[in-house]
Amino acid sequence: MPSFFHPASIWSGFKVFISKGGPLTLFKLESYMPTTPAVTEVSISSNALLKLGAAPITSLNDVSDRAIKCKRFYPVVRDAVLRDHTWNFAISRATLVKLGTAPDWGYANAFALPADFIRLADHDAGKHIKVKVEGQTAVTNASSLKVRYVRRETDTSKFDPAFVDMLTTRLAYELCNGVTNKVGLMSQLEKEYDYKLSLAKGVDGQEDDPETFEDTELNDVRRN
Repeated sequence: MPSFFHPASIWSGFKVFISKGGPLTLFKLESYMPTTPAVTEVSISSNALLKLGAAPITSLNDVSDRAIKCKRFYPVVRDAVLRDHTWNFAISRATLVKLGTAPDWGYANAFALPADFIRLADHDAGKHIKVKVEGQTAVTNASSLKVRYVRRETDTSKFDPAFVDMLTTRLAYELCNGVTNKVGLMSQLEKEYDYKLSLAKGVDGQEDDPETFEDTELNDVRRN
């Protein structure tokens, strides 16, 4: 056994020197690299249960009541958390297709939204032209429309760490009544979620470059 390990030995691929009183030996370490557990729907659900003081699960297809509840709530809560913020990791761009039938009144054109659309982030219609989201369409007086939007991201490997943290907290909140009767815990989780949301907005805002689209009026955007 070598007499000491260089601190660099925790990094995979780094060459280190080891001595036992003789010539220095140069070799390569591959097995000391710390690994981060993969983020999965099961790990997020299990961590939500742990926040409630409940046992984790090994699969969303388990027959336990906890697993059944997690499987039911997870996709709904995931989409809700995606909708709460314009997450940078879930932003997509699209040129929308104009529909052949115009809205009955109020706007000249309607455009089909992408199938994975969650929330509108920005558009290129110009700051004096409003765009409203109604059902699966965007209505506007613009003759063409390009958008940036939050997509329904289901690949957990793409989740931002802050999103994972918030999703875990929100899922725990939704599961709270069914798993525990601690009313005070629900209030605590709600406050925790709101606080983490404010932090996430600040971090994502710092990462954003100036928009290429013109300033737009998004205050009136609503999804029915």
